[in-house]
Amino acid sequence: MIKEAEEKAISIFDIKIPLTINEEEFHSVSEPLGEYNYYEDNIAIYINKIQYLTKKYELNIEKMINYSVCHEYGHAKQARIFEEQQFFPIMIGKYRKCVYDFERIKISSEDFHQFITNLLDFCINKELKNFEIVDPAVKIALDYLEPSGPEEYVQFILTKNLPKHIGYYEFSGLSESERNDMKSRIVNHVGEKWDYTCEIMRSLEFSNVENYIKKQSKLIEYLLKQRVYYKELSSEEIFRGRNRPTFWNKTSYFVTVISQD
Repeated sequence: MIKEAEEKAISIFDIKIPLTINEEEFHSVSEPLGEYNYYEDNIAIYINKIQYLTKKYELNIEKMINYSVCHEYGHAKQARIFEEQQFFPIMIGKYRKCVYDFERIKISSEDFHQFITNLLDFCINKELKNFEIVDPAVKIALDYLEPSGPEEYVQFILTKNLPKHIGYYEFSGLSESERNDMKSRIVNHVGEKWDYTCEIMRSLEFSNVENYIKKQSKLIEYLLKQRVYYKELSSEEIFRGRNRPTFWNKTSYFVTVISQD
């Protein structure tokens, strides 16, 4: 099934990159089904997790594998599109080790990284929807939608996860009643942020880098209350001695910088 899924991904994105089947044990349902490595230009598919979830939740394993492979291929194609525009999408600049206050809650660099990843995922899943490929595992995520804790904490988590949840709402295989229920539960905590964020994200396009950068800045400033600008770093600073993929061949790239200034 993985071979067939890869053939489908190659036909959609017109690239072929190394793909490995990772059989390591997983520890949480929140871990990814697959992963694209921007620094090595390869894909790992976590087959044990896919098999576990499809068995436990009675999901279609062929659809799960098809989505996982095609989604990670989407990241690989996306990376090449960003490279052409001299932008490295997943790195946060010199402030990446800082921690920020958001309505008295600390935001880590990992929170910013995940936020950006969710925006990239949205663009990819929007593209895959054109080929009737959706994430079957979204139904599982509905059970983990709202964290436990004080309302201030719940609002923060749901606010920073809005790009991910709007992606679920727009491009998953959820029924209309499931979509409406998910939206209602989130809006109950975040209010009008849902509609404003949804309007911005619907304008994102898979291949439009300039538009993506503008909308990423707007959403970070609106949802996470941080100022964003972009800094040019040398390729050596970004890849830090790694043997970078050959298509990242420019001497420098712009990266996202988060600032409290």
